[in-house]
Amino acid sequence: MRMKIVVLLILVLSFIFTGCFEEVSEIVLPPDFRIMSKENKDTYEAFDRVAVVEITITNNGGDGSQNVCVSVKQGDNHWVKEQRVYLNSGDTKILSFRFKEVSFLTLDPWNSYATIE
Repeated sequence: MRMKIVVLLILVLSFIFTGCFEEVSEIVLPPDFRIMSKENKDTYEAFDRVAVVEITITNNGGDGSQNVCVSVKQGDNHWVKEQRVYLNSGDTKILSFRFKEVSFLTLDPWNSYATIE
């Protein structure tokens, strides 16, 4: 019995000191990001229209990283931006995605969609 405890202690310490602990913890309790809110804004820089999508995400799982994707559609055009985000368990973060591709010369409205991968 003592031998099992010693071996387990050595394994735990080796994970901590070799940097594998984060990878193992993501497998045991993976991050679980949730989109709490999304807001679309129009801004202007000089003569350029910029579409800004702000989303608030929270992590209901363990510490870790996930990809956050936002897509914007205007008429027949479609653009996607992605950010890799690390959050500790229980943390919340506001992300801002800027789309300079949105045209100000058209009256077509634009819509946004956000996903976690």
